[in-house]
Amino acid sequence: MGEIMNIDVFIELVVFQSEGVQRVFDFLEKNRIKHITISPQYFVETGDTNDLRLPPLDLDGQSRELERPLFNGETVKYGRKYLCFAPDETLYAHTTYRPDYRDFDTDFCATVVEEAKKRKIRISVFMPNVPKGGYLPEDLPVDVYGKPQIPKISNEACRNADNAIQYYIALAKDLLRVYHPDEIMLDWMEFTDYFFSDNLLCFCDSCKKRMQHYGFSVERLEQAAKNVFDWVRAQPSAPTCDGMGWNSIWNHICPDISDLFEFKRRTVEERLLAFRAELDAAGGEDVTLLFTGFGLPMNHATGLNQNLCLNQRNIRIQPKAYRFHWGLMVRWYAQELAHINGRTKAEDWISFAKNLLEVHDSSLDLEHFRMPSPDEAGPIDFTSECDKVLETFENSEDKSRASIRIHGYGPVEIFRNRISFASKCGYRNISIQRYGYLCDEKINLLKEYNEP
Repeated sequence: MGEIMNIDVFIELVVFQSEGVQRVFDFLEKNRIKHITISPQYFVETGDTNDLRLPPLDLDGQSRELERPLFNGETVKYGRKYLCFAPDETLYAHTTYRPDYRDFDTDFCATVVEEAKKRKIRISVFMPNVPKGGYLPEDLPVDVYGKPQIPKISNEACRNADNAIQYYIALAKDLLRVYHPDEIMLDWMEFTDYFFSDNLLCFCDSCKKRMQHYGFSVERLEQAAKNVFDWVRAQPSAPTCDGMGWNSIWNHICPDISDLFEFKRRTVEERLLAFRAELDAAGGEDVTLLFTGFGLPMNHATGLNQNLCLNQRNIRIQPKAYRFHWGLMVRWYAQELAHINGRTKAEDWISFAKNLLEVHDSSLDLEHFRMPSPDEAGPIDFTSECDKVLETFENSEDKSRASIRIHGYGPVEIFRNRISFASKCGYRNISIQRYGYLCDEKINLLKEYNEP
């Protein structure tokens, strides 16, 4: 066994609805789990497959099931989620967006938060990402050809869309007002890159103004993005770029694209610091802000570097070591690159995608890179997961603040190796995504690494 760690487990509020508040907390305490992150939305089952699915799916209809069933022993549920409290309208004066909420008789989330505090269990609250009705067209990312793009999976607005950012700030203040948790967790406070073209966003009017504010030439960044697309279209056959990784491949395609990545890094850092200042001003100086995001090397293009704000008080940046996502991204990159090129097959781009994402897998079969079932190890060698976990904070001076987010999905033995490796790497803080994927055997493994 490795070193003792502080382990945080993400738990949907629906788990407490299904199993009961006291029962869940008794089980957590029995297994020495002293930190949880909860989603604050109450789940209302509809059975309508057009509504939210639990657990969520990625793309391509890939199937995923819970290991800890809900309610009547079912591993898949459909419904809608609502905040349990009415928003304070004064907080949302600078945004057109409002969260989904329903006037329930009691605030069930408050019951869970109060019980956690009573038992001295550290409580984090996850901030729901997409406001009611989705984003307005003017807040969406725009590609270099002027076309709005809704990033797949995250469905997020541009990080320079003030209307959207002000919504997040308002919602964080609302959660602070009602629950005052130890931590507020935000996902995708970055430019995502699940698909190849996501790396080349965004050129909306807000981004162009911000580019000029930072001293970047808009025309130069636009030309760099167009050069990348032109390079892909010009390839007579799919290159492999063997022996090259993320930085060298992008430099090979177009050296100037690094300025677009630097622009996004500065944008994200400015947003994170502004977020911290807003929460401080609202009385949340003691509440940590946790920003989760892509791991290496993909985060170079999303703007959320793991060392951003590392020396800032009460800010944590936590890369996600989600190996099944990387396997899917190999597929998605290969498919999109083939579509952009127009004369090659998706399979031909698999080697290029693996080298760009810096993952290893011997297969060149597109169907291999799919969402695994719960009992499958899935695509991408486990060594790639270990490499990324090891490298994430390898050069950080303050290891005590290093944090990683690992996934509970998959076979028990894979999960065992995942936990063990993170501990041996020196991580003192890890988060597990999520309780619904943790059978009793996996949770018992956590007990070995938690402080007694």
